[in-house]
Amino acid sequence: MPIDEVSELKIDVLPAGFIIKDVIGNSERKPLYNYEDWLRELINESPAFMTKTGGARLEAPDQEAHGEADAISSTYCLDFKLAAGQSLMHALRETSWRMIVNGGVTYTTTSRREGPMRGVILYVALRQQSVSNLRKLWDADTKQDCADDIEREVARFLKLLHTRKNLLILFPYVLYTEGDLNYPLYNVCDAVYSDFAKALDLRSALNPGFDSYLAFIKDQHLVIVESCQDGWSLFDRIPLTSSKTFKEIAWRYVPCTQGWLNELVGIPTARV
Repeated sequence: MPIDEVSELKIDVLPAGFIIKDVIGNSERKPLYNYEDWLRELINESPAFMTKTGGARLEAPDQEAHGEADAISSTYCLDFKLAAGQSLMHALRETSWRMIVNGGVTYTTTSRREGPMRGVILYVALRQQSVSNLRKLWDADTKQDCADDIEREVARFLKLLHTRKNLLILFPYVLYTEGDLNYPLYNVCDAVYSDFAKALDLRSALNPGFDSYLAFIKDQHLVIVESCQDGWSLFDRIPLTSSKTFKEIAWRYVPCTQGWLNELVGIPTARV
């Protein structure tokens, strides 16, 4: 069953400070955080990824001018991608608070736009595509070959899957239940993966030989599933509190936007 049709399950996009790098900056307006930073910190706390690397840490590249992967060791490399439509990310950027950190003082600025903005929900758009249409869009020119904005967003995402590297695809949402409700993790993983299954199967067929992982947040953990020949398997669950950067962003940014996330990631609302 699709994730947005499961009554027990709630889904919210991560606040902009976690996934858009120019939302929190210093006095020179240079970004302080990048989602790649906290993802690297988390996967370096993953026993499953440490098995892949033989225990070596996955480090940031010295530069990315030549298409280097985002997390590198001598034995294994990963590139990070966001599973979010360009229009949704633009809407999130335009309607979110911005922060400027200058020494010990933090300034906040209001969003650039007020009110709702339209954006394509990528996971819904992928769900609605047939395998044949995904194959058509795999090599599509987003300016000439797409019938509408939905197809353009799908084609852009498929272009990311062309990448001839191992991919960790971040689904930038928090999934949770309210009150005492509990929804099995297996069912959550299956619901999330089902929307991406056809696209990831296409990547496996047309761009073979590379690992594909899909990650999302639930119950104060980064949950990672691996795409396999017969579907998916649970790869690892990593506590969000293992990342210093994730905790810093939650502490700085979330009180200005969605305070409920503090509880989800285990960060107290008030400073201690």
